[in-house]
Amino acid sequence: MDEETIQVSVRPETSVTAVRTMPDTEPANGLFIYAPGAGSDINDPFGSYLSQQLVLAGFAFVRFQFPYMEAGKRRPDQVSLLEET
Repeated sequence: MDEETIQVSVRPETSVTAVRTMPDTEPANGLFIYAPGAGSDINDPFGSYLSQQLVLAGFAFVRFQFPYMEAGKRRPDQVSLLEET
């Protein structure tokens, strides 16, 4: 299992942290992208557990932070920015 933290550009002035986890076998069976729910971040227990289980089953897994969580804010961003992310 190979895990890497990366920065993903959403807009020229906005980027977010993402964690990409790859299975040991190539090619992966598919890719699962996890967007944590309101108030959660990329290290929430459910996302971490789901990542481990799906990677063990041969899937690549990416989980990412929304911009408002990245900035430490409680209030979600505008819908347009959330959708772009």
